[in-house]
Amino acid sequence: YILKYSYFYSKKFIVSPDVLIPRWETEVLVEIVYENIRDKNRCFIDFGTGSGIIAETLIEKNDTWKAVAVDISFPALKIAKQNCSKKIELVCSDRLRSLKRGQFFDFIVSNPPYISQPEMELLDKSVTGFEPLKALYGGVEGLDFYTYLAKNAAYYLKKKGILVPMYPVNQKISGLTNEDHLKAIKRWCKLGMNKNIVYYLLLLLNLFLKQFLRFLILFALILLN
Repeated sequence: YILKYSYFYSKKFIVSPDVLIPRWETEVLVEIVYENIRDKNRCFIDFGTGSGIIAETLIEKNDTWKAVAVDISFPALKIAKQNCSKKIELVCSDRLRSLKRGQFFDFIVSNPPYISQPEMELLDKSVTGFEPLKALYGGVEGLDFYTYLAKNAAYYLKKKGILVPMYPVNQKISGLTNEDHLKAIKRWCKLGMNKNIVYYLLLLLNLFLKQFLRFLILFALILLN
């Protein structure tokens, strides 16, 4: 926050106390989209966009794609506007309520708030003292936004649309879905959650090596100065 910028996928993004600092593990979410959705002319929703880093990174790598980036926080969207290209429509909305229902989108990507009430009480002051708590708190059990997406995503997705949420490893997501509304989540599970664990380990190793290389470069620059 002091520098007013942070890096995600090796690109500099503007940040402020109105948005979360980008986490390297969110790159895994972007990698999964890259691996599974390669068609041109896709249109997607970035649910809870914050600083806009997910939408912008995906659009930058796929120049035929378009996105609608949604967030309830107007100050966060002001930051996103500085980070996002014109291919991304920014919408201030309480969840998806400001969007017209219809099968318009190929997929919904999201890294929603998922910290539960007990976990919020254990967060370090370096987080609670600076980062927006609304972007962290996911309800008593941390599942409020997953429940919402599970019940409503299919209203906005095409018939073969995919829901691509960031799953917190310490939360139990099973049991949220129902047959009528959550075919989209099942398609996501088929693509993402059932992949071999080795795939995820390799992704994590790759991202770790990227971060380690950045650290070495920064350390070398410090020594040279």
